[in-house]
Amino acid sequence: MSPTTVVCTIAAKNYLPSVRCLMDSIERHHPEWVRSVILADRVDGCFDPAKENFEVILSSDLQIPASDWFHFKYTLLELCTALKPYALELLLDRHRAARILYLDPDIKVYRPLEPVLEMLERHPLVLTPHLTEPLDDGFKPGELEILQSGAYNLGFVALAAIPATHKMLEWWQEKLYNDCLVDIPGGLFVDQRWMDLAPSLFPIPAFCVIPAATSRIGMSSSARCAPRTECIPSRASRSISFTSAASIRKTRSHSPGTRTACVSPGWARRRRWCWTTAAT
Repeated sequence: MSPTTVVCTIAAKNYLPSVRCLMDSIERHHPEWVRSVILADRVDGCFDPAKENFEVILSSDLQIPASDWFHFKYTLLELCTALKPYALELLLDRHRAARILYLDPDIKVYRPLEPVLEMLERHPLVLTPHLTEPLDDGFKPGELEILQSGAYNLGFVALAAIPATHKMLEWWQEKLYNDCLVDIPGGLFVDQRWMDLAPSLFPIPAFCVIPAATSRIGMSSSARCAPRTECIPSRASRSISFTSAASIRKTRSHSPGTRTACVSPGWARRRRWCWTTAAT
């Protein structure tokens, strides 16, 4: 029997169309993987979890001290990112998984992700950098903006279940309990800035990075990796992160037409659903 692999995402129910798109793409390429969604609010009769092709776990069921207060004090963006280390720990334990992958709900997978699993055999933490070469074109976002938001794009992270990664998750939970904030002047951008510290804080043998081909569409696909890292060539993109077409701006950051809305049946109606706090 092969080791269990879990793939998960975190979202409120108004993101259900994107979640379904992600999980359908995972099922297409990896039907044997456990697919899990942490719901950051409540079902409220808006959909039937039993009819989905993924398990649904309420964020209120995670092992978070003073959970009601935790859910109340954050914005939805801050909450979904603050839940991440708690969700990863719970799913690793619940499924006795050998490895776990987190993907943002606005991602679609287009190719099998075996290279990630191969890397997890050698590197217990797989991260995606925002940049793999200098930005000197004068457009925004530039290097300063990337520095402010964090070196790594945590719309993707993969972990192997070893003691060092469990220790890292405990540390990450502690940091995000009160300080998972969008506070650029204060040096914080949700969960990402904290992960900048992880490579030097924990005895994890090596870090592996996958160039974020979707973070700067149109940039060179070449990648330069630090000595302690290993790269998957970005020319073989395996997933794309979609954003609302209405948010696209005609800048060098995102060339016109390179991103589109992720649409599934009922998108317009479900996007109008209000997200509700998971606290009772």
